[in-house]
Amino acid sequence: MLSNRTKHLLIFLSGCVSTCVFLYAFFESSSPTVRDTFSLPCSEVMRSVSHVMSSEWVKELKRYLAASTSRQVSVVLANARYEEVVVNWLAAAAHARPPLQDVIVVALDRELHSFLLSKEINVVYLPIVSMIDMSYKFPKSFSSIMMLRLGVMRIINHLGYHVAMYDADAIVLRNPQPLFDAHPDADIISSSGEFPQFLLEQWNVNSTLCIGAVLVKSNERTEQYWETMASIHLMVPWQNTNDQYRLNFALQSLGIRWGVDDDVQVGICQNGLKVAVLPNSLACRGIKNCHPEEGRAQYYIWHAGFRTEEGKVDGAKRGNAWFLRERWKDVERHLVGYEWLLKIVSWRPR
Repeated sequence: MLSNRTKHLLIFLSGCVSTCVFLYAFFESSSPTVRDTFSLPCSEVMRSVSHVMSSEWVKELKRYLAASTSRQVSVVLANARYEEVVVNWLAAAAHARPPLQDVIVVALDRELHSFLLSKEINVVYLPIVSMIDMSYKFPKSFSSIMMLRLGVMRIINHLGYHVAMYDADAIVLRNPQPLFDAHPDADIISSSGEFPQFLLEQWNVNSTLCIGAVLVKSNERTEQYWETMASIHLMVPWQNTNDQYRLNFALQSLGIRWGVDDDVQVGICQNGLKVAVLPNSLACRGIKNCHPEEGRAQYYIWHAGFRTEEGKVDGAKRGNAWFLRERWKDVERHLVGYEWLLKIVSWRPR
């Protein structure tokens, strides 16, 4: 027979369990009010610019920037899992006419960094912890890559350089500089995106900005843009860390208004920041918008937009945008840099 003390303890524990079940159901509800109480601004998760500027990878980055031929650099960010996709991107950039200049790879692990460094490719190693405060238990996953891309762009802008950021599978078939030069007043120029869907509807436009291929210039207007983005809240447990979401929502926060100029979607924000979105006919995004029969003849940038490594390889091959030979690592092992990139391609890219 249970003592009174034991009975009281069981009643207390039963109450605790009931309370926990209630709280779990409450916090898991879809109520926006509840979810908003667990949101954090990006600035709480991303380390400050002043903190990041003292990082080793920034010192390495500065050396490459100082050696660049202009105030604009092209950047691709990846880890060793996507090594083959990144090397294909580099080979394509080397074969563009004219070849893409001042390319920097941002490696998220030592493995990719060491390999590219051995081939004398401009590469910096970016540890996640130097950019993201991991005390918030931010996931070391695709979400962190998306967060880091925007952080890298902001740092490069802060250092006074324009930055063109590319997905590793947003393959440069023709040098896109003429597309950028056609919009000299634009502060941001991007390929065409299809989400966030709610912004497409609210803006009543055909496209959002796509992070897969985007140029952000360094000036006072884009500095305000980055500050605005830092204030955007992230939903715990990290439901809206997508970089394209924040790339566009920052424009919404700055009161962008859209129009069309010679078939190009253009926008202007309240602070004077100007945006241009390139049509899919020049920089395609998404396999339904990228037509293989056109391939290299039409597009400046081919971006089939698959997420897995296998999908990215297959998407590139569909657009005749896969440059690498079979067993490309075994080709001319002694070569490095531009000469190496010229030799590891097939004679007729598939």
